[in-house]
Amino acid sequence: MLLDLGFRGSDLDQLACTDMPRLHRVELLESSLKQFVAHGEPDPPTDTAFDTHSNNHPYVAIKDAWHNVLVQTLPAPCPAHLIPDATGTEAFHDAYRRAMAQHAVFVAIEFENRQRWTVKADTLTAGPGHAVTEAVNDAVRAAITRLVQSHEADLDAYKGPIYFMMHGLRSEERARELAAALHAALYGNLTPLTRAVPSTT
Repeated sequence: MLLDLGFRGSDLDQLACTDMPRLHRVELLESSLKQFVAHGEPDPPTDTAFDTHSNNHPYVAIKDAWHNVLVQTLPAPCPAHLIPDATGTEAFHDAYRRAMAQHAVFVAIEFENRQRWTVKADTLTAGPGHAVTEAVNDAVRAAITRLVQSHEADLDAYKGPIYFMMHGLRSEERARELAAALHAALYGNLTPLTRAVPSTT
């Protein structure tokens, strides 16, 4: 039971508290689920002793809390205003784990020390079923090249085909625009990228 594991019902309430970073909540739930399985507890019973649609059974309570922590889905592709800010190690791990849980392409922005912004994307989190065509990769590579040539992004940009990164962007608004455009492109829609980084020819 939860009390036997040192994981009390009141702890579940804390998991919904915004003061506790989601990464900490994930780690707490991972630990509690492992302990629960190690103690040989059964799946939620189906008799009248427990209502399996409530939190009366600890297994149900933990699983529901896990769902609330991890499965906070973002749209795919993700619009600019919802792009995660992954500044700092904890925030980055948080955003990356969420992308993995959703089997979605990871995308995020980060604030740099020199008053600049970074855009990152990674298709590995989407799993082997997510395919990006060569035409899309070519278009993304060309767009990032234009950003570097115009000195909007730094020379150390990664242009794919799996990992993408652009340092040196001058504003959060522009970073969000480019991150959303890149994310849309990696889901097959090149229109936002063409609009955000028009061809010079």
